Amino acid sequence: RIKCIKILIVNLMLVRSMSSQQMKRVAIIGSGAGGLAASKILKEANLESELFEQYENVGGIWRAGGEIVYHGLRCNLPHQIMQFKGFPFLDTDEETSGRSFVTGRQVGNYLERYAQDIPVRFKQRVERAERENNKWRITVRDIEDGDQLKEYVFDALVVANGHYEKPAEIKDVIPGVQTWPGKILHSRDYFEPSPFEGSTVICIGARSSGTDIAKELHRVAKKVIVADKSCTKKLDVYGDDSLIHAPPIARLGSDGSIHFADGSYQKDDTAQVYIISCIGFEYSFPFFSADIVTSKNRAVKPLYLHMFHLDFPESLIFLGLPHSVVPFPLMQAQAHLAAAVISGRVQLPNREARKQAGADYEAALPRLKDAHHLGDKQWNYCLSLLRLAQLSDDEFEQWDKFIRVNQQIYNHVGPRRPQLPGTDDIYRRLEYLVNRQHASWRCLNENDIDTEIEHFVQTYLLCRQ
Repeated sequence: RIKCIKILIVNLMLVRSMSSQQMKRVAIIGSGAGGLAASKILKEANLESELFEQYENVGGIWRAGGEIVYHGLRCNLPHQIMQFKGFPFLDTDEETSGRSFVTGRQVGNYLERYAQDIPVRFKQRVERAERENNKWRITVRDIEDGDQLKEYVFDALVVANGHYEKPAEIKDVIPGVQTWPGKILHSRDYFEPSPFEGSTVICIGARSSGTDIAKELHRVAKKVIVADKSCTKKLDVYGDDSLIHAPPIARLGSDGSIHFADGSYQKDDTAQVYIISCIGFEYSFPFFSADIVTSKNRAVKPLYLHMFHLDFPESLIFLGLPHSVVPFPLMQAQAHLAAAVISGRVQLPNREARKQAGADYEAALPRLKDAHHLGDKQWNYCLSLLRLAQLSDDEFEQWDKFIRVNQQIYNHVGPRRPQLPGTDDIYRRLEYLVNRQHASWRCLNENDIDTEIEHFVQTYLLCRQ
């Protein structure tokens, strides 16, 4: 009889624990890939969530009618590794058109299909998020209902609002911007090349957007100059003055001149000259006060593991801050750990240990602005999160295989990207075949593409001599 009573007490405790978990309510800000993954995984953990989205479509930067992704964008990663684990792209015209490197619109279609069973509160912009009585009070502007302000209270807050809303300002890095008489815009304001026909365009920055935009503009512009901080001397890429790889801009003159770091300068009729800033975006959380979170120098603080707030780790969690990564599966891994911590199933180290870990990480950074740059560290980062989430042995093994295949394909693509910004992106014609069940993959046209790349390299190398 005593044994039966003990069993009954244990069962009652389990029921109460489960009820407590089910009662926890979580607000998710943003219905991009991170917010959508969080919604699905929180539901699997018996956590109730509400997803707030300020626009009328899911997808974040990939959403239909979005204002950030330029029309001609084709992803620089194959869809076979972009996908969420367990949710591949379909081999249809809407999602792949039979190619590994898909368009921005196709990514949006993929995310819309992923979100089909996720309830979203559209046109609801979060204006404020405040800590109150160990909960989060959020103030939401209901754009659909006459901009009325409404308040809600949640146990936890998952912030997945992305980091492509607030453009980085070139006035902070280049003297003379405010008095230069030409036209300056940010890459988020670029959609297609035709308005720049016959013009001289200077793209500042040589990463993904700068490289892609320069390539598109080279077809129609009189001249394209890519100002790149890694360049030390001007290079006429094709030998015909149509595409110039240049050092960074040192200053802009009020007479319309553009002065480069190697001492050279450019001066044209400013009516026909554009500068496009491709230096990226700043992290922005306008709904928080500065005593909750800061994001100066592209470093979001105070965080643990790029996601947990130092003071409120069980109730304030950020998804998708790391960059130079394969984002969808990384955010999926983050969401698994977020759900485990919010539910109370997993305990993080104490505050002192978390604080020390953050200080050690920051001290090892070459630059503070690289705080969330992962690159090759992303694979072990994902696996470390999944270990902390205490997945079953079988789940973790499947994730490990999934991530290792992604790593191998990622490393296969990398060396085949253009050596100089603005040149042909032959690598985007690579085609991959992946067998997730056997954790294997192969490239179907590697030899042909490598031969084409080598021919292209030799051609423009001759032009440079």
